[in-house]
Amino acid sequence: MTLEQVLWGVFISIIAALILKGVPIIWEKLTGTTKKTPRNIGRENEIQRIIGHILTRHSSVIVGSPHSGKTSILTYLRSEKAQSDYGSDAKLTFSYLDTLELDKECNQAEFWKIVLKPLQKITNENNHVCNKWWFFDIFSNCNQWSKLYTTCKENGFNNFALEKLFEQIAKDNRLFVLMIDECEGLLQRPSLKKAEFFGGTLRKFAQNYNVPLILIITMNWSLKQFHQGTKEFHGGIGSDYFSFMEQDQIFLGALSDEDIERFLAQYSHRFSSENKQFIKKYAGGHPELLRVAAEVVIEAPKRHSVEQLQQAFLDRVLNLLKNTLRFLSPKVCQAFIAVINHSDNLSGFKSELRELKKRGLLMQDEKEVWQVHPQILVEFCKDKTVRELCDRKIA
Repeated sequence: MTLEQVLWGVFISIIAALILKGVPIIWEKLTGTTKKTPRNIGRENEIQRIIGHILTRHSSVIVGSPHSGKTSILTYLRSEKAQSDYGSDAKLTFSYLDTLELDKECNQAEFWKIVLKPLQKITNENNHVCNKWWFFDIFSNCNQWSKLYTTCKENGFNNFALEKLFEQIAKDNRLFVLMIDECEGLLQRPSLKKAEFFGGTLRKFAQNYNVPLILIITMNWSLKQFHQGTKEFHGGIGSDYFSFMEQDQIFLGALSDEDIERFLAQYSHRFSSENKQFIKKYAGGHPELLRVAAEVVIEAPKRHSVEQLQQAFLDRVLNLLKNTLRFLSPKVCQAFIAVINHSDNLSGFKSELRELKKRGLLMQDEKEVWQVHPQILVEFCKDKTVRELCDRKIA
């Protein structure tokens, strides 16, 4: 190879590196954001709390309105990025379950078969070591994973077999972190809507410090609503199924003004002061409303009026707003309707008004008068069907 060819190769490499380095900059200029945009703005404290719970072997329940960031938090917690937060010594196996993907007729055996799938990977790895180095099993018993999992499967994942499997997980100094997204969805499965499943299995294992099972569950409901949904098969004996997580309940409310500014700063190249004002007024501190409002502003023609932006925004978030009301308890819905109707008698709704404020659906003005917030919710509530939605729920 000649000197000229070497120099030419070096030149090409430098140019390629500069182009690759410039791609994120070009992306940022075009979209006003970066490819590394964080999806958990304003949720950093909650994430650290849950990581603390995991490391101290405590279960957690995350409560919040639809699209308030619950699933994003679960995604981060089991991502490669989060591994450094747990420390190099932590041996964690994560299992994620979206209840919406469960078959309607799912029973307890099928539930555990699905959620224990990540353990199959460890079982296969152990089998590979044992098959390759036959003498290794004499000292390590590495085939125990395979034997115990097979026993669980043959016995329909009953409690006795599961206990033996979890004992082996404990011997390996490993923690099994089970994430159940939209946990209230389990109550829509008749074969799971039983005391032996919620009390005899989930609570029994998660509450026992000697069992290496940590539950991280999310709900659109409040924990109180969830427990009310279990009353018909709970029998009123003993404490509620997830009462042991009540003190550590994590509520995802509206983002703070500071976090809203952090969100908007991602799009600093795209938004005028008028754009920012529109987004803050119409989306408030709800993460998903903020994201959609930002998209609407970016995609809209420059000459779009506020009314046109408002309508485009409302069209996109209509189902989200309906679902948000759908998951409110009847009493909270009643408080919401009372505020819409400008009722002077709100004294019976103190805790409900606090919850609505926490969820980012109400605010108090300078005279401490309750008002619907953000503005897109005000527009949404002008539709009579919204009141009918709440009225049906209360009934």
